Amino acid sequence: MKKLLGIVVLGLLLSGNVLLAKTINIENKIQLDVPISHGFIKIDRDSALNSGALSGLEEFLDELDDLALNFYVVGPKQLTDVIKLLLDGENFEDMEIFQNIMRKAEKKANTSNFQDPRKMMSWIFKEIKKLMKKEKVEFYTYVITSDKKYTSIKDNEIVDLIDKLLNMSNSELSISTKEIRKDITELAGDNKTILVNEEMSLIIKKFKIEKISNNHLVLNANFILDYLGAIKLPYNLSVVIKNDKIHFIASECWVNCSKQVKRFDKMIKPLFSPSKQVQETSESISANSNLSEQLGVLNELYKSGALTKEEFSKAKKKLLN
Repeated sequence: MKKLLGIVVLGLLLSGNVLLAKTINIENKIQLDVPISHGFIKIDRDSALNSGALSGLEEFLDELDDLALNFYVVGPKQLTDVIKLLLDGENFEDMEIFQNIMRKAEKKANTSNFQDPRKMMSWIFKEIKKLMKKEKVEFYTYVITSDKKYTSIKDNEIVDLIDKLLNMSNSELSISTKEIRKDITELAGDNKTILVNEEMSLIIKKFKIEKISNNHLVLNANFILDYLGAIKLPYNLSVVIKNDKIHFIASECWVNCSKQVKRFDKMIKPLFSPSKQVQETSESISANSNLSEQLGVLNELYKSGALTKEEFSKAKKKLLN
């Protein structure tokens, strides 16, 4: 019982208060517009997988291991502090915040309802949701970035697919999106259900691949995450290929979820705002009076992936003029 609750708590009790917004820069790899109380922590790959939050993606992430992936959790400081303690080995049942759930679980441990995995998970889900509502927490976000370009992937089929998609127009991508959706829902046969494993499935609400500003290739999708039919959570996903590097942003919502799609879209908006990045770049280089130093700053930003080739060219042209 304690082990099961531990997996649920670590994998699902990752959430954050939604207050005023700010833009965070995650190690110069990605920018997100998040609630002002949010920060981020970097965790290792094994911790990310063992948390349960990336359940069902193990094989897929293995195929992308050549990209030198980085894993982050975005949330308020009090949350990231708890995650650090849990990942460092502290037992969640010893933490005050979980004591009420633990006491209730121990009383129910020998009841008939707890012998049924589906009913047990349904009860745990309801209790965690109550706790989140009480603490005014609503959603959490997982971020995965790559240090290497997608061409580093050893699986030629994946590389060829990305190459093909990058060379398509949006009208062609619309057709390919339908074909990909049909393929990934083939096991369920209903064109809307992705069977992740025996316990978990994703019900598609939106699934769209397109090119947006600066020719970024983006998959934007909204799902309902279904676990044993007992847990159903809104799940938002954005996969972005920018400067030939892949970024994954995924959020699960627990409270006030009618607003979650808008919140998620707002959060990822900085990814596609070149004018803001060019403005910030211009401000950063204006502090340097030496032309070579200014060009050096620009070049470093471009190499790090903070600027696209187009953004780099615009800022360089503005500087030289």
